[in-house]
Amino acid sequence: MDHGLHERTVIIGVMSPRISLIVLILLLAMSPMLTAAEVDVQVEGVTGNLLTNVMEALSIHRYRELPELTDAMVRRLHARAPREIREALMPFGFYEAEVDASLEIGNGRWVARYVVRTGEPVRIREFDLRVAGPGMDNTAFTNIGNLPRTGDRLRHPDYERIKQALQDAANDLGYLDARFTTSELRVSVSERAADIILHFDTGERYRFGTITLEQDTLDKEFLQRFVPFKTGDPFSVASLLRLQYALSDSEYFSQVEIEAPHRLAANLDVPVTVRMHPIRRHRYTAGIGFATDTGPRGLAGWQNRRVNSRGHRMSVDVRLSQVYQSLTTRYLIPLENPVWERLTFVGNLVREELGDIESERVELVGAWVTRQDRWQQTLSTTVLRERDTLDANSTHRTQIIPGGEWIYTGGDGGPRPREATRFTLNVAGSAPALGAPTSFLSVRARTRLTFPIGEQDRLLVRLDVGAIATDDAASLSASQRFFAGGDYSVRGYRFNSLGPRNADGNVIGGKYLAAASVEWEHWLTDEWGMALFADHGNAFNAFGDGFSTGAGIGLRWQLPFAVFAIDVAHPFDDPGGRRARIHLTLGIDL
Repeated sequence: MDHGLHERTVIIGVMSPRISLIVLILLLAMSPMLTAAEVDVQVEGVTGNLLTNVMEALSIHRYRELPELTDAMVRRLHARAPREIREALMPFGFYEAEVDASLEIGNGRWVARYVVRTGEPVRIREFDLRVAGPGMDNTAFTNIGNLPRTGDRLRHPDYERIKQALQDAANDLGYLDARFTTSELRVSVSERAADIILHFDTGERYRFGTITLEQDTLDKEFLQRFVPFKTGDPFSVASLLRLQYALSDSEYFSQVEIEAPHRLAANLDVPVTVRMHPIRRHRYTAGIGFATDTGPRGLAGWQNRRVNSRGHRMSVDVRLSQVYQSLTTRYLIPLENPVWERLTFVGNLVREELGDIESERVELVGAWVTRQDRWQQTLSTTVLRERDTLDANSTHRTQIIPGGEWIYTGGDGGPRPREATRFTLNVAGSAPALGAPTSFLSVRARTRLTFPIGEQDRLLVRLDVGAIATDDAASLSASQRFFAGGDYSVRGYRFNSLGPRNADGNVIGGKYLAAASVEWEHWLTDEWGMALFADHGNAFNAFGDGFSTGAGIGLRWQLPFAVFAIDVAHPFDDPGGRRARIHLTLGIDL
């Protein structure tokens, strides 16, 4: 049996009744005397992918909830169901399926039941895959995985997958004239046997020709660093896509167009033209929000996306809340690979409440930032001038702190990802030779995991651990110590209210941090959800100091830009009376 002829026969058989069904629906919709029929569709004898394909092919299943559905239409759809089921099973090798169909009505509701006997499948008798041409020895053509073997059940999707894999490999490697000299799927139903014959000729391999970058805002030598190939390299569609993504994500351009017509190739050299339209140089941002930790909060910022033709950037941000205020200036310099590497210089003025300590500091930071796939690495040196005030007593410290940060992000994006991973590792330290009051090495690891549970639920797990190696924790600056409690730590307790206390009962922070949270979310609709959670952790100077626990319930409201959360958390270890605390989070995350 010719596979191509069989596919065309199936398509013709489905399209004609569908058109007539639409006409029938329109005619019947004109009669107000007809009432909609209700239908339950039951299919037995197949499971998994077979059942899914059958249900998608069944017209009586697809149209069962139409308000115009009448008893006469139900009978007509039921009559065509056995043929639709048999055709839906053929791509999986079952060409001799039998279907027992029944249609009954009771209590005003139709029950359409189909018992399927698939019969013996058609199996592969011969699989003949040959690659010829100059690229025949390339491993991309010879290492296509999951090839069918003699005796395997015939699956049409496997046949199409192999064809597509060969064509994709040819396009990505630059064999732009590749073609199938033979592509046949021969099925003999009487012998229950199928022969797959695929003969593929790669043709000659094309190369990248002249590369033209059309724009008038940035230095062409700088832009050339974005191009992941050079003239003479093997042509690759994937390389062109990487170039387009890199330029689009650079925030230098509002639109990027790439043309590489291989019909214009001369001696297999394909010319590449990249047209870039500049984005506005200046960008202004503003935002407001609210959280129990911070109270009302706001953000205002300005960014110059093109300080000069070499792609330098500059930005200024102001962040204000009751417990945190900052003025930050950044200057970014792209390096040899501007997509993955840059130098960043930061000046930061900060006032922050850390436990019962008020920290005021000036930070000057020089950082080398690199990215590789989902990892980002930052190696930095910070000059820190800090004044800590507690009960009208202030201490001043100036020190140099080398450090590093490694961030991994994976999974879905957006304000409410179904499955996501974020891991952050921070390492920093200093010594008296660099101005520090004592030698110390600080390590902190944070991770947030999001798992889907069914269609409407999520499980969120958060871990946060840290430790400081030092002989004199009391001499550390407040910004170097650990605190716990608050919206994103242990709910049920005030922001940064958990940690070691001094003799007067003031929270001053500790050497160690350990906090964990487990939260289950169930979304009732696309916009509204509920949550149950439990948080456990503390900051301390000795591991035997104990942990605090908070647990409660929450309400979630999905907005276009963020999730608004209301949590009511009960503190199980609150010496102030163990009263429940409400946590609200909305808007930008300061």
